[in-house]
Amino acid sequence: MRAVCLRLGNVVNQTELARDVGISQPTVLRHLNTLEASYQLVQVPAYAVNRTKRLIKTPKVYWTDTGLAMYLAGELHPRGCHLENLLLSDLIAWNGPGRGADIMYWRTTTREGYRKSALPALLLHTGNNVKWIANGVLATPWWKVI
Repeated sequence: MRAVCLRLGNVVNQTELARDVGISQPTVLRHLNTLEASYQLVQVPAYAVNRTKRLIKTPKVYWTDTGLAMYLAGELHPRGCHLENLLLSDLIAWNGPGRGADIMYWRTTTREGYRKSALPALLLHTGNNVKWIANGVLATPWWKVI
């Protein structure tokens, strides 16, 4: 759990994680699945137009309890990944059961390849201004959302 907390908000390479912890990759997979099934871990898939590709791309990992993630990682002060984790928790609660909105992360350097298929997006930042930064992309301060 501690090793995963140290990778909070990152794409997790299960083989690398297994090597760092000293267990097999299948054991890492079982632990990650158990943590997710017990609602302690959240895996956020990468956005892809093709739903099959979404299954193949590596998800990012987050915790349902940001405080627990900080404690397990030995962090005394929140960093950027903890704010991201907190916002994800709020988005999951805001989305609620049955609303059907998918929460994914953007894993490309450009929107051009997805322009016709990507839905409008919300970019959260640490500033104070709300503005449209591209067609269909609204940038707003994180604190105005939660």
